[in-house]
Amino acid sequence: MRTMSLIIVCTLAAACGLDDNQLGKTGYGDTTMAITNSAGENGVLRTGTAINISTPEGINLKPNAIYSIVVTNLRTGTILSKSELLTDVAGNLERTAVAHDVGEFDDVKDDDSLSLSLKDRLDNKVGSATIPMTPHIPDFKGHGFQVDEVQPPHIYSADAQGTPVNSFVVGALPDPDEIAAPLHVKGRGFPSGITSVDLYVVKDADAWQGKAIPQQGSAEHIAGPVVGTVVAGVLQTTKLPWQPTGKDLGPYDLLVDVDRNGSFDYAFSAKDAADGEDKVGLTVQYGAAWWRAKSATEATKLSASAANKAYAAADAAATKAEGLAMGSAAIAKAAEARAEANKAKGEYNKASTASASAEAAFGQTLADDKTCSAQATKADVAAKQAAVHATKAAQLVNDTAQATKAYEAEMKAKAALMASKHLLVNLAYSSKSRSGGSWANTYSKQSTIYTYVNPPVQKGSRHAWVDKLVIKHQSWKGFWNNPDRIKQGGKGVGRIYVADLMVGKLGGTIQKSCTNSPPVKIINPGPLPVDPSTGLQVFKFDIVFDYDRDGYYDIGRDFLDVVSVDSSGKLTTAKDLEKLSDDQIFGFQIQ
Repeated sequence: MRTMSLIIVCTLAAACGLDDNQLGKTGYGDTTMAITNSAGENGVLRTGTAINISTPEGINLKPNAIYSIVVTNLRTGTILSKSELLTDVAGNLERTAVAHDVGEFDDVKDDDSLSLSLKDRLDNKVGSATIPMTPHIPDFKGHGFQVDEVQPPHIYSADAQGTPVNSFVVGALPDPDEIAAPLHVKGRGFPSGITSVDLYVVKDADAWQGKAIPQQGSAEHIAGPVVGTVVAGVLQTTKLPWQPTGKDLGPYDLLVDVDRNGSFDYAFSAKDAADGEDKVGLTVQYGAAWWRAKSATEATKLSASAANKAYAAADAAATKAEGLAMGSAAIAKAAEARAEANKAKGEYNKASTASASAEAAFGQTLADDKTCSAQATKADVAAKQAAVHATKAAQLVNDTAQATKAYEAEMKAKAALMASKHLLVNLAYSSKSRSGGSWANTYSKQSTIYTYVNPPVQKGSRHAWVDKLVIKHQSWKGFWNNPDRIKQGGKGVGRIYVADLMVGKLGGTIQKSCTNSPPVKIINPGPLPVDPSTGLQVFKFDIVFDYDRDGYYDIGRDFLDVVSVDSSGKLTTAKDLEKLSDDQIFGFQIQ
């Protein structure tokens, strides 16, 4: 085709002193700002094309400076676009689109003119220009000649009513201001005599002029050829057989093959058309509802994760509280902490369920943003509640620690009182003769073991008929002097039930006699009794003289032999036991 060298120029007012609306026809490369359309034509602007500007070398713009350009419809006074452009180190502007799809969405008519105004950062005008719209079927006449060059038709992507649409949404139902597939094509400006054309959807490219149109099997081909009907130069709204999905996101071009020869012609006498020459024709993108659904689904995941962390923290706090708890008050606090952990787990389960529901709603062919949003709200509430329970559980750890501390102080005081009241004396004796034996703590399996109370110890009110009980050995601190073992009643400062620990319960015999009687045989160690709870022989024993004969050890009333530290047969005190480890404190042992 014949190249039209018309260039609309925006001349620098300061440099050349020209009027704002001065229109010049000049070669590309002088001190002017060149204006082209998206089809690459100089000084020609048709409906649906873009306005590109650039500044040839030599123009006096500051380097690395920002300039603004405003495009205005002179007929209506409407500003079509505002752009900011950055010059390079030489003060030049790169070729840049400053208005897109002129005439499709902005009420620009075929006979309108547009003004361009270039200003610096101080709002000083440094240049301006005016460019008229060129009809798709112009009649160039004048000076005795007529130009019969065929003009390209104008086509554009549209909805079912033929209204221009630049983007189509997928992934969810469209919002009121969005359009979903299927795509349609409409156009005008087709040559007379044309009644049918071929339409294509192809992947976006910068230029199509002179190229073969991608056909089925090509990586660039999407749909087509689809036959479109042209009536009186107008392409009727045509539905395209392509239903894009989330796998088809991206830019695309529409091509119309006017002569239906499979090539994109752009010659003097024949021109095909594109919605996408040197620009994007249309885009397929996720709609707002899809993004809302995605955001809500991600939010449910975060909430579920937060709820899980809160539950883990609450569980750890409850476990810590349970490990610290001593005494009924502390144990109750630890139980409260465990209850809070269980509540946090319940909230985590709610958040997890909400997250799964949101995932399912988002994963549908059309994401359900309302369901996703509702589940996000549920998960958020659950996560916050889980955090509340975790906070309470953490506080209850402190409460448990304080209660345990108070309990330990109380137990320490009680243990000190108990320790001062025990009647501790060595009762295990080696002979049936008062004068022929001694108090001892270790015996062989061949020994016969007796009990005998040192007369000075049992005289007076201590003289009584008692049950002489051999007890499977128990810990001094954990049993005999443990305030938690104390039961109310009896005639001492407290009592401990020992009947189920008697050797008599393990196969031995309970001896009943006076405290002042001669040594009484209490156990024959060979065979040793067997503990039914463990199946093992018992090797260590304690002795209790039960004055009330009721199976209780009454502190301060009954005699207790755990005096392995002494063999004198005299009363001793708990202080004498303090130098021993707990496993060294017992009545007697068999070796």
